[in-house]
Amino acid sequence: MRPAGRPSLTHGTVAHSLAAVAQNRNRKMLAIATFRLGLLAGGLLLYLILRAKHATAQASARADSATEVAALQPRLQLADQRAGQETATQAELKQERLRAQQALADERVRAGKAEVLAAQLPKFESELSERAERIAHLNRETQNLTVSVQRLETTVQQERKQAQDKLQLLLDVKDALSNQFKTLATEIFKEKSLKSTRFRR
Repeated sequence: MRPAGRPSLTHGTVAHSLAAVAQNRNRKMLAIATFRLGLLAGGLLLYLILRAKHATAQASARADSATEVAALQPRLQLADQRAGQETATQAELKQERLRAQQALADERVRAGKAEVLAAQLPKFESELSERAERIAHLNRETQNLTVSVQRLETTVQQERKQAQDKLQLLLDVKDALSNQFKTLATEIFKEKSLKSTRFRR
């Protein structure tokens, strides 16, 4: 028989409550860690893209500029030679010279832009360095969160074991009291039966 006024405790109720608490904590910590890792991956990807684009643009600009300048120099020399040799084609050669000079000027502008990009490279590198430091900081925070989650899991497991031990103790006490009550009831019943038998005699 269950003693009156005492709540019924089971393994399932306590274990379910502790599991719900642990699951909520783990979900929050996992969401934070996922967010940090996303920031880390995004920063690294941005760093790689900017570096590749800058290196490609600078190399292409320098190569194109050198090629065009080298190709235009012979054209200028040829135009000068034709101007001295052929008076009839002087106007045409002059136009060719102007076109070559304009092309050369354009290439110099492109070369200047490439130099501007090269001058901005330290700034880009400084920004990338700052991003790398922020990524490292986020990585350290992620590691700290991972350690915190592991500690919480350990604490929850210990609390769960303690609760199970306490519940088992209560159940053992309950069983012992129930057995004592049954024994006492049996003894009372036997004693009443014996008294009833004596009374009938």
